[in-house]
Amino acid sequence: MDDRAKLRQDLENHLAHDDKEKADLAAMLSFLETTPDCFQRHHLPGHFTGSALLINRSGTQVLLNHHRNLNTWLQFGGHADGDPNLFAVAWREVQEESGFERIEQVTQHVFDVDIHPIPYNPKKGEPAHLHYDVRFIFRLGTDDDMFRISPESIDLRWCNYDEALALTGPGTVARMLEKWQALL
Repeated sequence: MDDRAKLRQDLENHLAHDDKEKADLAAMLSFLETTPDCFQRHHLPGHFTGSALLINRSGTQVLLNHHRNLNTWLQFGGHADGDPNLFAVAWREVQEESGFERIEQVTQHVFDVDIHPIPYNPKKGEPAHLHYDVRFIFRLGTDDDMFRISPESIDLRWCNYDEALALTGPGTVARMLEKWQALL
C-alpha cells in the first residue's frame, strides 16, 4: 500500500472527538481524493501538514512551541513538502523543532485532525491559506528533557495540563490536550 492510500485508510479509521473534528475529517478525505497536489506547499488555498504533541517520558508534561511566525503556543509540526507519509513528516518536525532525537510513538493511529487558517505572511509573500493538519502524539524516548529552541520558535516550554491549557486557550490544541489526558 502506498503512503497516500495508507493515509486515506488511517483517516477513514480515525474516530472524531467532536463536531469540528468530524467535519474536518470529512473535508480532509475529500481534499485527499480530489487534489493531486495536496501535499505540496505551493498548492493554495491549502495543503496537508503533519504535527504532533510531544510528551515527557512519564506522560505528565507536554512540550509546547511558541511559534515565531504565528506568535502562539502550539504543538510541533510542518509542511509535507510532497511527502504523503504525514507520520514521518510529524516525526521529522518534532525532531527538528525540539532537538530531541529519541522519540517514540504513543499510539499506532492518527491522534487528531484539524483544518485551520494560516494568515497572510508578508515576509514570505505567502497568501492566507488552510492547513489540513494530521496530528500524532509522541513521547520522549529518554528521561533527558533538555530541549533546543530552533529558529522557527520564540520559546519552548514543558507544561502540565493546566499550564498548557492556559498557554493555548480554547480550540483544537485544547482538544488534543484533553485527548492526551484521557490516555493517562
